[in-house]
Amino acid sequence: MGALDWFRLAAAFLVAAIHISPLENISMWGDLTLTRILARVAVPFFFMVTGYFVLAGREWERVKEALVKNLRLYLIAIVIYLPVNRYAGKLTGLTVGMVLKELLIQGTFYHLWYLPALLTGLMLAWWLLRMLGTKGALAVSGAFYLAGLLGDSYYGLAAQVPALKTLYDSLFRVMENTRNGFFLAPFYLLLGAFMAERRESERRRPSGKESGRTGRAVRRPEEEFLFRGIGLACSLALMTAEGLFVHMAGWPHHDSMYLTLPVVMVLLFDILLRVPMDERPQLRIISLWIYLLHPFFIVAVRAVAGATGTGALLVENRLVHYLCVAAVSLAAAYVISLFVDTKRRKRRVPVIWV
Repeated sequence: MGALDWFRLAAAFLVAAIHISPLENISMWGDLTLTRILARVAVPFFFMVTGYFVLAGREWERVKEALVKNLRLYLIAIVIYLPVNRYAGKLTGLTVGMVLKELLIQGTFYHLWYLPALLTGLMLAWWLLRMLGTKGALAVSGAFYLAGLLGDSYYGLAAQVPALKTLYDSLFRVMENTRNGFFLAPFYLLLGAFMAERRESERRRPSGKESGRTGRAVRRPEEEFLFRGIGLACSLALMTAEGLFVHMAGWPHHDSMYLTLPVVMVLLFDILLRVPMDERPQLRIISLWIYLLHPFFIVAVRAVAGATGTGALLVENRLVHYLCVAAVSLAAAYVISLFVDTKRRKRRVPVIWV
């Protein structure tokens, strides 16, 4: 599982890149390709990791443990960003409806939508698995993903149909976009569960010699890896073309969901599972805290730049701004990971961020 742990770290930095646009000063199209298309693999990857470890066994106790853990994490994150929200004036004029919307769907800060989406998505995905099985659950959640797609990257296309435009515009009064625990999260959580079941069935297959007798073409491991790598490269190219097309067409209401993204994610996840690397639990903690804290350090770096008169270098130069935020976030996350790992060793329990 080591490759999954390392990619969590990469995914956390990709999320930070989405919020900073590090290539904006260098190339508008390059930045769009990186942050609005390729970096969109990060959040689905996190959802798939959760589905892989939590949902595959369809055990409510395991799901409940993940819900409690991530709810606790969400509450901590809410407290961390209270001062920032207050400074930004977002705590004034709130109604009950606005508070519920922020807490249950949108998240109390712009990147925290992931946690309520995870909590809602986990419950829906587990229920679908219990009711319909893996294939049925994937079919239903896939249909919801396609519906969400029309409210996301393909909204401009859906808006050409008056009935669909009315439907989605009404939906956006309740939720700002379809990137949430109803349309996005369940599908990728269930894809993760599907990958776990598929891996388990591969372990139970007959040996290569026996498989050969059945007439199946048996590839060597390096051939399998190359075959999947070519598939991943092609799917990434297709997703890039799709993303550039919808942006040039001016369709996106948001741009977190693409038609080719599930193909990319299945191939990427499959390759990562096949890379022989030792597990790195510390990276799970580090990636978590980079994800949680990087917006805080975006604000902090801007404050330092304003106080020192270095805004042209530390803020306006988006690449330097990104590198500063990434470095400080990594340092803070590493220190936190040392503290968490010490507590874990004293209690002798594993720490797995899902």
